[in-house]
Amino acid sequence: MPKIFKIIQEKSRLTDDDMLKTFNCGLGMIIIIDKKDDPKVHNIIKKNGFRSYTIGKVIKRMKNQSICYD
Repeated sequence: MPKIFKIIQEKSRLTDDDMLKTFNCGLGMIIIIDKKDDPKVHNIIKKNGFRSYTIGKVIKRMKNQSICYD
């Protein structure tokens, strides 16, 4: 989490959970790409002076299966 959010959290005494529900704590953009392009995309982002993270995956679900976010 960027430093400014740590300061806000200390001053407000918000929990990590409340911080994430209230603020965009650092993920400025999310893109969905094919897994095979992951290294290439991370390289392009890094070459342009930004950081990137792989934060999840899209998987096929069965018709009656619930959606679950971890």
